[in-house]
Amino acid sequence: MSLLVLGAFHGSDSAAHVLRELRAARPVAGALGSAAAVSVDEGGSYSVHATSRPGSGRGFPAMFWEALFGLVFLVRVPGSSYGSGTGALFGVLVDAGVDEGFLGWARCALAPGTSGLGILLGDDDEEGVLTALLSRGGLVVGTSICAEADSDLERELGGPV
Repeated sequence: MSLLVLGAFHGSDSAAHVLRELRAARPVAGALGSAAAVSVDEGGSYSVHATSRPGSGRGFPAMFWEALFGLVFLVRVPGSSYGSGTGALFGVLVDAGVDEGFLGWARCALAPGTSGLGILLGDDDEEGVLTALLSRGGLVVGTSICAEADSDLERELGGPV
């Protein structure tokens, strides 16, 4: 099982700074697994900077984070019209455990001038990373993704089969 954690911070570059600090504190390759910092500028535009295990050569993490933050920022009303391909992609995220409660929290917390740090954690990573996010002033929400949904999500977003 994985835990999807999202921390929200004041300042559009704060989450990237926290991610650098967390990576420096855990220098073992892949110690944080997959993570992404999202920056929301004063106009409401956002940019996503995804990371994964160095040298993995896999596109899954970047696709996951782009899809997740696309769902947060671009589809503000559940059931909006966005086409069948996009709908299927978002459906996979929802089936994996990214429910409307999580998305609604993210939409409220990631206002213009803020940033967010998303991290996919394994069971043994949770306590240290959550403590680090809270100690750096982040507001944190999480949702569990079961192992089967985790595999389905990775396959649908271009990970290894």
